[in-house]
Amino acid sequence: KSDIQSDIGCMLTAHTGQVELRYVRLKTDGGFMPPRDRASIYSLRRFPDGWRVTGMRGMPAAQKMDCPAAN
Repeated sequence: KSDIQSDIGCMLTAHTGQVELRYVRLKTDGGFMPPRDRASIYSLRRFPDGWRVTGMRGMPAAQKMDCPAAN
């Protein structure tokens, strides 16, 4: 089971975006599975019927996702 700690997203273009998900993996006894802090980046794409995840990659928990500056 995963306990989601935070999520943040940003638009890259009108049809693409990305989301940073920070989470802790929990064992059946409620303790955490090392390493405690984890993070993943999800790539999103807008299709005619809605948004879909098109990719995912892990990243070091100490790293932060880079979002482009809003214009």
